[in-house]
Amino acid sequence: MLLVGEQGFGDHFQFLRYARVLQERGATVDVCVREPLLPLVERVPGIHRAFSGKPEGEYDFWVPMMSVPSCVGTELSTIPADVPYLFANETKVKAWRKRLKPTGDTGRKVGLVWAGSPTFGNDRYRSMALSDLHALAGVAKVSWYALQRGPAHAQLADAPQAFRAHDLSDELDDFEDTAALVRNLDLVIAVDTGVAHLAAALGKPVWLLLPANSDWRWLEARSDSPWYPGMRLFRQKVLGEWADVVAEVVNELQGR
Repeated sequence: MLLVGEQGFGDHFQFLRYARVLQERGATVDVCVREPLLPLVERVPGIHRAFSGKPEGEYDFWVPMMSVPSCVGTELSTIPADVPYLFANETKVKAWRKRLKPTGDTGRKVGLVWAGSPTFGNDRYRSMALSDLHALAGVAKVSWYALQRGPAHAQLADAPQAFRAHDLSDELDDFEDTAALVRNLDLVIAVDTGVAHLAAALGKPVWLLLPANSDWRWLEARSDSPWYPGMRLFRQKVLGEWADVVAEVVNELQGR
């Protein structure tokens, strides 16, 4: 059986879990994904072979990755949510661990992502400006690690020092690097991007900041996700207004 990846990296990370489901049903599962994902995907349980480009040989079945839940009759109560099912390169994990080793009582290490790809259709609503999150910089005993890539990374230049102190974005050449760094963090706070899915699939706690018109996969009026046991959802009440969401996150960080 050939699984064909979807457009978004987050879609890949979310639905790769079904490789194991299909294997348990007797399928030999090959997966076609974007080339930058190959090292991560090759370690996913249930995958026989991962490749990029045109398939070689014949297949009995092929299916888009996001169609598998329907094909196997997934319901809310049967979503396969055993994490982790993505695994970072252990050599890179150890290298980051040495670099992030605390020298004192630095508190929690929290990754931060505030924007997704500007080419995504709903990006104007799902992404936010880093200035919307400045209140987080005042929370005590939190070391912030910017995981942001792309044009929005430039916003760090005008950000509080707490956000700029651990900017390692230039060293995150691919999702392999990001996965290894995330493994060494205590929490990831992010808008609805591929990094949020990556961290959750690695088994890390994720606080996801959602717009009022959030994607179907996050359902409605829930603060948890059946897809990821370690994820908490913080939802806008009014489209485009992030202040209440950020205030809620600040309160939760201070309360813990």
